[in-house]
Amino acid sequence: MSKCRRILNGAFLVVFIIAAMVAIGQEKNEKFVLDFDRSRHGTGDMNGVLVNLQYSKRFARRFDWYGDLGFSIHDLVRLNDNPNNPAKNEIYERRYVTAGLQLGGGIAFRPITGKNEFSIQLGPLVRYQSSSLPVSSGILYPEFTKLPFMVEQVQHMDEPFRTFNVGARFRLAYYYTFSRNIIIGANANLQTDTYGDVIHGYGLSVGKRF
Repeated sequence: MSKCRRILNGAFLVVFIIAAMVAIGQEKNEKFVLDFDRSRHGTGDMNGVLVNLQYSKRFARRFDWYGDLGFSIHDLVRLNDNPNNPAKNEIYERRYVTAGLQLGGGIAFRPITGKNEFSIQLGPLVRYQSSSLPVSSGILYPEFTKLPFMVEQVQHMDEPFRTFNVGARFRLAYYYTFSRNIIIGANANLQTDTYGDVIHGYGLSVGKRF
């Protein structure tokens, strides 16, 4: 009787291992996800967008490695709202733009898997950025310059227009997998780099498992 029980237990173990291997083989281990995010650069005064393409692949039950390629652009508009402005009927805008291209990667932990997936990601990045934002700026009015128009005074000092920095990025993501392995979800992210820039945002994610 005990021998028969051992045979049945062994057979059950073999069937279980085979079923698990089949399930793992059928599960989609790779995916591409495209993020469309509303984001802010700095303390929130520069608004813009961040678009990020991510490829990830599972290497353990609840862990993926991933690679990112992202692009961001943010702008800032300043108006001549100085109460001491002698040219009160004139409107003067100053527009500045900061844009960057970045490459990153890291490890993702998935505490929830399946059709509903939650992912916690952290990893390094390298970022190339170009910015027209000055260190300081101001308006000189005709009463002082004796010119028939306002003049903008901009100081860039030793600040570079283009920078190349390293940093880190933290990202939270939720995905729901529909038929044909189509992914729809949402994400939130925060990043910083050695130049002192902070970018944070949130948005929608679309992708596909394969």
